[in-house]
Amino acid sequence: MTTADPTTTRPAAATGKRLLGVEEARATILSAATPPDPAAATPIALDQASGRVLASDVIAGLSMPRWPNSAMDGYALRLADVGADGLPISQRVAAGTAPAPLDAGTAARIFTGAPVPDGADTVVMQEHCRVDGDRVFVEKPPSTERTSGRPPRISRAMNRSSPPERTCGHSTSHWPHPPARRPSMSIRACASPC
Repeated sequence: MTTADPTTTRPAAATGKRLLGVEEARATILSAATPPDPAAATPIALDQASGRVLASDVIAGLSMPRWPNSAMDGYALRLADVGADGLPISQRVAAGTAPAPLDAGTAARIFTGAPVPDGADTVVMQEHCRVDGDRVFVEKPPSTERTSGRPPRISRAMNRSSPPERTCGHSTSHWPHPPARRPSMSIRACASPC
């Protein structure tokens, strides 16, 4: 006994009418759908936004973070200063602190989220360093830093208005922001060709 492939177009034996395959049916449905009109969107309260899709992109009016910050625990330094003699550790920078400018020929111990000191151009993750006393030896340079200058974007392509996205939108003074109209659709199912 052979099983028919449900994804292909085939004639219906009982009626002689052609049935649509899955891909053709999907294409037919999508061609009849129209995207919501952003101009028709109206603002709603934040607590009513769960699961909704924004009518347009939201772009923050400020960069977050507002300064270059470290994406990892490690050592902030000038890559040109790295050498076989290591670098003295001149300061410790934790998230929420304001570092002093980096002295030439030194490294700063830095933690995730901490601002990168002025003068540093690289953050090397701690797993690629060896510490001996008050000196750090870079065994595998370089790594990366997370920099400012690019405002966060809450894109409607990814936005289902989840709690984190609503928080981000609210924190950047972009709420209320109108969601798109909820789509409506109907499905007609019947036992015989309709």
